[in-house]
Amino acid sequence: MRKALSAYKIAVTIILLLFFFRTEAQTKCNNNGYEIINAIFNSGEAKLYETTLFNKGWAHYFEGYDEIFKNVGIPTLVTDDELKTILGDKELRKIHSRIYGLRPCLLSSEDLNDNITLSADFDSAEAISQGVFRISMPVIIDGDIAVLKKESSSESAIFILQKRDEKWKIIYTFYDWYVLEE
Repeated sequence: MRKALSAYKIAVTIILLLFFFRTEAQTKCNNNGYEIINAIFNSGEAKLYETTLFNKGWAHYFEGYDEIFKNVGIPTLVTDDELKTILGDKELRKIHSRIYGLRPCLLSSEDLNDNITLSADFDSAEAISQGVFRISMPVIIDGDIAVLKKESSSESAIFILQKRDEKWKIIYTFYDWYVLEE
């Protein structure tokens, strides 16, 4: 009985240590993404949930162009043909793969524009009424292409950005889903 109890204590301790180290590793966001987040939320006030979105379901959009073009939003800076040139098959595969590698992390208000505030809540009635967004960490490809997913209670937009003249610009937006309001 004592051996079983000791083994149980050791197993619980190991599980707790693994959970602690795994969680700790996921708490720091990569600094490269803040420039892109700030570019997307550069006008007006924005509230972001403090932990990044890490679901993988939106990766399927980057298996080919059909799903992207079918869900396109307005306006975009590039045509569908231009997007195919910018995002070749190789870039689509990289984006798809890197979305699967996303992990949750805590955003730092120190690295965000002054017009962006962080919220500890996302899905309460108060957070919904305040328009709190939840975002993924940007997926950056070759230093000049990035994608980011932004969710709220009424929409889920996916932005494709390109670095132009040393600034990140949204060149294409499409929607995972949205709610039409009357």
